[in-house]
Amino acid sequence: MAKPRDTDTLSLGSAARQVGLSVVTLRKYVTSGELPATKTQGRHGNTWAIARVDLEAFTRKRFPGRDLVADPDNRERPDPDNRESAVELRRRLDDTLVELGRYRALTEKAESASADVERLLKERIAELQAERDVARDELQRLRGRGFWGRLFGGSGGAA
Repeated sequence: MAKPRDTDTLSLGSAARQVGLSVVTLRKYVTSGELPATKTQGRHGNTWAIARVDLEAFTRKRFPGRDLVADPDNRERPDPDNRESAVELRRRLDDTLVELGRYRALTEKAESASADVERLLKERIAELQAERDVARDELQRLRGRGFWGRLFGGSGGAA
């Protein structure tokens, strides 16, 4: 027969879900002494038991304006029979689809801009390669004239 649970105390995991924090973060508050808790024997070893009143006081002190979530598993789940919930879900879906359309348009623009930049870079590379070829040809022509020809502008022979 299962042992009845004390509704005035919560496990570390349940308390974390109700506060909206991770178990690791809540455990740090417990071990630092900021959140009072008692160590109890659990199914797999020692665990922490947190009094609901202590958790509420901690939440009010540490996170003003944040309330405990009564049923953390149903926090974001709308009532399927509630017409307003269905309308709200439809509105959120429509907003998400509009945002998706914007992201797709931005992606297409970015890809188009990337293609334009790539084309411009290829054109510039071709221009620079042509300039390099002209400079190489001029250098070969000048080297063929000899030292004195380059110095005095002649054909490089003795006068």
